[in-house]
Amino acid sequence: MADAEFTFSKGWETEVFRSEYAREAVAVHTADIMKLSIANAPRGSFKRDNWNAIRKSISMSLDKSLKGWHGNVIIEDNEKVRHALLQEGGYRDPKGRRHPGRHYLKKALERARIE
Repeated sequence: MADAEFTFSKGWETEVFRSEYAREAVAVHTADIMKLSIANAPRGSFKRDNWNAIRKSISMSLDKSLKGWHGNVIIEDNEKVRHALLQEGGYRDPKGRRHPGRHYLKKALERARIE
């Protein structure tokens, strides 16, 4: 085996985390989480395809900061669709009855987790 020598300069992490390779890795994992959250999202009637379906209001975004790339899964980008987070965490209706959450976003994060 050949010997290898590595030298690290101060701030090498920022160069690696801001590279295009890091962007591609972040994009792949963010897309996986987005697909899992769309697959686990609650659905209404299968006969109709509503304009305000939760799965239509889930998208992703990649941003570059000083420390590197990070990905976000965006829920409810449209302000007219406000029920996605109520379905996630649960709510009480005006009569005071509790409606438990479905935790579909938490399940998507747990399935995409790297152990």
